[in-house]
Amino acid sequence: MSSLHSNVQAPPTTATTPPTPGPASTLMPNPSISTQPHLVSLVLQSKKALQIGEHLCTRAHTASNASAQAAVDVLALDAKVRWVVEAVGEQLKVRLIDSFGSRLNLTCSCSSQRV
Repeated sequence: MSSLHSNVQAPPTTATTPPTPGPASTLMPNPSISTQPHLVSLVLQSKKALQIGEHLCTRAHTASNASAQAAVDVLALDAKVRWVVEAVGEQLKVRLIDSFGSRLNLTCSCSSQRV
């Protein structure tokens, strides 16, 4: 019991002695033993919440990086597909022109022979 009241000042011994104020720490009562477990519980809950928050931030950061990389990969693939489509289109145009050109030459040479 003395540990609970160690900061409390003893009353004056005689009525003529004025009370003297003690140090500032003696004016504040000690927290009771019943509130200390509550504070410990709050500290533990805060630490747990901090760990959960850090874990969530780490997972969000990882997901964000993966998403950014996927977007870059999609854009690169889109550029490759556009390049291939354009190249194939050009090749088809060239072959189509060559094909029509040779048919026109045949037709022209046949018609010139008939004349």
